[in-house]
Amino acid sequence: MKLTKVNTHDQLDNTLLVCVDVSKNKLNVFCPGKTMDLEDEIGNRTNVICKKLKEYEVFAKEQGFQGLSILVEPTNTYHQKILRIAHQMNHHTGIVNTESVSKMKVVESNDSGKTDIKDPRIIALLGKMRKVLKHRILDQEYQSLRELNQIYDDETKAMIITKNHVSNMLAKLFCDYPMGKDFIYSNSGRALIKLYKANPNRIVRSGNKLFSKRMRQAVPRIRKSTIEKLWSAANQSVYHQTGQELQSIQEDQLDRLMGRIHEQESTRSMVEDKVVELYRRLRLKDPSIPKAESGVITEFWMGSLLGEIGPINDFSSFKKLLRYVGLNLRERQSGTYRGTTRISKKGRVLARLILSRIIFPLIKKENLFGKYYHGKKDNGMPGKKAMVAVERKFLKMFYGWYKSGKSFDKHRVFTCTSQYYKVA
Repeated sequence: MKLTKVNTHDQLDNTLLVCVDVSKNKLNVFCPGKTMDLEDEIGNRTNVICKKLKEYEVFAKEQGFQGLSILVEPTNTYHQKILRIAHQMNHHTGIVNTESVSKMKVVESNDSGKTDIKDPRIIALLGKMRKVLKHRILDQEYQSLRELNQIYDDETKAMIITKNHVSNMLAKLFCDYPMGKDFIYSNSGRALIKLYKANPNRIVRSGNKLFSKRMRQAVPRIRKSTIEKLWSAANQSVYHQTGQELQSIQEDQLDRLMGRIHEQESTRSMVEDKVVELYRRLRLKDPSIPKAESGVITEFWMGSLLGEIGPINDFSSFKKLLRYVGLNLRERQSGTYRGTTRISKKGRVLARLILSRIIFPLIKKENLFGKYYHGKKDNGMPGKKAMVAVERKFLKMFYGWYKSGKSFDKHRVFTCTSQYYKVA
């Protein structure tokens, strides 16, 4: 038998639930009272929201409540407006899980239909059941870090697309291009584009000696074998005759694509500098925030991870942090049936992406998690699953690192508390 203490003093008990279904231009509202319910449809505009919340305050007093609790189903952006206004007016705010709303609709009305009028009633039902997520009001540094994380991720994805276009254009212009995919972004590759627009016809017309001389002047440390490869491939590629006009179009497009990559690299560099600045500012406010450690995590990735997690003190246990990130385990079991255990993937997607980028260099055999990762693989665990195990291990380490307030100790990572203090 298991007994669990029930929290009888809940903020939602004494406040009127203002349940809101949010869209771009309107808000559908449902407020379940003690003697009567209120339904409303209002514009998603600041002045309208302020006016209506004051009206709901009057209704709450008439129904014997002490204040308002604003509950919303989150959208991409549009729900932030009413939450900010409610917070400034000193009302309690909360969020209901979108999946919970979707699955609860059958319980609320015994049908699977969905309407803007029905959704607030479902949110109210979840509110009465206390299935409400905390709406975190983050400091400016954390909000800024989250925005920078999104910009960095967007630029990274855009750069991947642009590089694919560059590879495609190179294959058209220089069909026997002999170098690897990263060569074109090196100093030698950029010199090839600047001097010859990566066009084999221009290379061959200049002659072997002049081509070699100009490339060495532009990049003094370029290898002789690289020049020979490019010259040989250019001579093969000129057999594929294409028109002058087509070559000119392809050269111009390649120039534009390389310029776009330069802009994306500059944006990413700017974001990295800003993230490091904000991370250092956070450490001044909270000295318990771990200091970046060589061979473990850089200042940039530390700042990025903190931006997605927010203040670590908000989490009373490591398991709650795992759930927030979406790395908690989801089991499937019924009677004698045992399904596959997977991670829930219900938390912050970008936090998991950042974690995967942090741990990727750490799983080499000689690095911090190398033995742990390769041990999992040697025991038959698939690579992706082993990566997730390392992510969970890293997050647990990060949480303990913060809570300890001490400098990083690699001997503590794979040692249980009792054994560690025995040795100490």
